[in-house]
Amino acid sequence: MLNQVVAPSTKPMTAFASISEPRSSANFFQRRAHTAKSLFKFIGALRGQGNLDVSGIAFPVDYQIDAFSAGAVRMATGGLEGEFGSWPGIADAASGASGVLRLENGTKLAVTIVGSADGQLEVDLVCNAVLMNQMVSQRSH
Repeated sequence: MLNQVVAPSTKPMTAFASISEPRSSANFFQRRAHTAKSLFKFIGALRGQGNLDVSGIAFPVDYQIDAFSAGAVRMATGGLEGEFGSWPGIADAASGASGVLRLENGTKLAVTIVGSADGQLEVDLVCNAVLMNQMVSQRSH
């Protein structure tokens, strides 16, 4: 039975409906036009010069911080540029380190370093009222 050859059927095949013809079940669900919406809305930005203090070592930095919202959730991320050569092993030890960023006006913001590369650090910040007030005051200047 395993080596049995099956001959094709000699019965004529019935024609199927054309693909371009709509089927009655195809319109069961109403189709809506899909428009892509941005997941994140830009809230504001901070730019300036300040100091980053990590484990008691302070570095002068240029900072760029951007804040975003996704519904009720707010988040902030940024980049810091500076001479981090005096911080041994920054490429290995920096990720996950916590520190304090002191802005030009003296305001302190808690930061977490999430990445590093050639004189630059990527940081995440808590998007709280202090940060939002700084962004509003910088816009008004």
